[in-house]
Amino acid sequence: MIEYSKWQIIWLLAKGSKSEEVATVIGLGLQWIRAIAQRFNKGGPAVIGDGRHQNQGAKPLLPEQQPALLV
Repeated sequence: MIEYSKWQIIWLLAKGSKSEEVATVIGLGLQWIRAIAQRFNKGGPAVIGDGRHQNQGAKPLLPEQQPALLV
């Protein structure tokens, strides 16, 4: 989900829209809307950004030496 959509969710909720209405307008599930709102209430604007750059990703499935042997 892009940052813009998260801000739109927060804005709609702040205007007084119900979570169910926001879920319908945005096209996401009610649980996701509530999760975003809870994160925002806990951490403020800092939690709205895209967190993918902080994800290290999964560990490689092959040992370090094995990919070199495949080439």
